[in-house]
Amino acid sequence: LRGLRAAWRAPNGALLLVGQQLLLLHASGATSPALRLPRHTRSIDAAWRVDAPLTVAAFVAEPPAAERRSVLPPPAAAVELRRFTPLNGWESICLVPQEADGLAIGEGGQHCGWRVPAAGGGAEGGGAAIGGEDSESGAELYIAELRPGAQPRLLTERAGRCGALSVSADGSAVAYLATYGSLAVRREEAPGEGLAGPPPPAALWWQPWEPGTPPLQLSPAGAHVLAFGWAPEEERTEAAASSERQSGRQSGAGKDRAGRDRSGGGGGG
Repeated sequence: LRGLRAAWRAPNGALLLVGQQLLLLHASGATSPALRLPRHTRSIDAAWRVDAPLTVAAFVAEPPAAERRSVLPPPAAAVELRRFTPLNGWESICLVPQEADGLAIGEGGQHCGWRVPAAGGGAEGGGAAIGGEDSESGAELYIAELRPGAQPRLLTERAGRCGALSVSADGSAVAYLATYGSLAVRREEAPGEGLAGPPPPAALWWQPWEPGTPPLQLSPAGAHVLAFGWAPEEERTEAAASSERQSGRQSGAGKDRAGRDRSGGGGGG
């Protein structure tokens, strides 16, 4: 496994990114080829659940056609977001800016997001970066459905600094790191004023996928979040069941109190 770049969970094993190829590591320790990536792949993420087929998303930088290479300055390669599924093979989703990185998809394989550093911002637009890594920096985050012709949507408008993002398992929301009310934003709101001081800490935010709902801050006020992740699926299931049981007990207790109140009121009359 020399050249191992990243790994993901897979049914009865693990999916490994080795060089430009995905390998399936079986429980026996043996490996078998799973998928060869397109040439010029820059960043990928993968999802493979027991109840769903393998889904791979990738940024692919296609070099310009031969007849355009003699043009000076040489044109930049077009970076394309692509999705692979066993049924449809590789499909083109949309174009993204040259600087796009940090590709991340949800476990369901239907939604994704990425980061565009501030120097290359634009609206054209965790995975394993082939020659890069995630870090909090001046950037914007974008999201898109993984279907051909999808339109990317800006997730972090007016955020100061943005870090990693992760799509929920069901694709209903996105968790991400960002600062709001940063020096950059305050300078925009109060131009010419000498603002100084460190930027605010990076907080963990929860943004529902459907537009129109403001993000919810999950981390405590003032806490600087360096990294985050999801609990294992069995723990998420148990937590949801526990929450439902607790809600049911509270609802039952409320009904009991209401019944006693009505009973007491009737006897007093």
